[in-house]
Amino acid sequence: MSFPTPWSTEAYLYALFLLLATSSAYSYMRWVKIAQQNTGGQPSNVAGFKQPLAALIYSLFMGLASLYVLRWFYSWDLLIALAPAVVVAVLYPLAFPHPNRHFTSLRTIPMLKLLLISGTWAWLSFALPILHMDQIWTFYFYLELLFRTFLVAGLTIPFDIRDMDYDLSQMKTIPQLMGVEASLQLANFFLLLYQLWTIAAYFIWDLSLAQAVAWLVGLEIGAYLIRKVRHNRSEIYIGFWVEAIPIIVFILLLLAQWAWGIY
Repeated sequence: MSFPTPWSTEAYLYALFLLLATSSAYSYMRWVKIAQQNTGGQPSNVAGFKQPLAALIYSLFMGLASLYVLRWFYSWDLLIALAPAVVVAVLYPLAFPHPNRHFTSLRTIPMLKLLLISGTWAWLSFALPILHMDQIWTFYFYLELLFRTFLVAGLTIPFDIRDMDYDLSQMKTIPQLMGVEASLQLANFFLLLYQLWTIAAYFIWDLSLAQAVAWLVGLEIGAYLIRKVRHNRSEIYIGFWVEAIPIIVFILLLLAQWAWGIY
């Protein structure tokens, strides 16, 4: 995230909001998938829920909890800025079948999945905290948003590799188009781009040494973990180790600031 002090109360509250909101959105998407399977007479194969009502109740509960946390940050500007992410989360799993219409779902638009995920998470993890702190949107803001999008794309590609056997062929995800090996190379290239941007931000802008060290070392660890995906595409490995890369960066940042005294 992009708060000046990573262990401040507002940073923790915003992280909690993202956790609850993400859980709500993910459960909502599972609810839609279960409902679609039940409508088609298929047994549910969605992990965690067997009945759509359970997924819906959990989604609503987590959504209400996220709104409760959001009240600490409440402003109309923040709600407006949050709206695009909400719209994406609501519309993404829905299907609009029509025999004479080419477009039936956001999921069927080629390569849109990666763009939506990376753009949304870059917006939530960087732009919204900047808006909350009323910081001026500068040239640095737009560059960071761009490179943050590349970074999230790199972290997302391993999940597309995991989902290759389940994603619709018309989605044309990066792994479907390029194969596993080339996709992993692209993912690590995106991480490298963010490392280069981190170096530039440290020397040209006001990125702290602690943040620079955390990003550079953390993403180097992340690149190693992503390379290992070629040998291990399991749900456990990708869902735990690859998803933990941002947490690794955050822990390194805390270590740099607390233990090493680097600011």
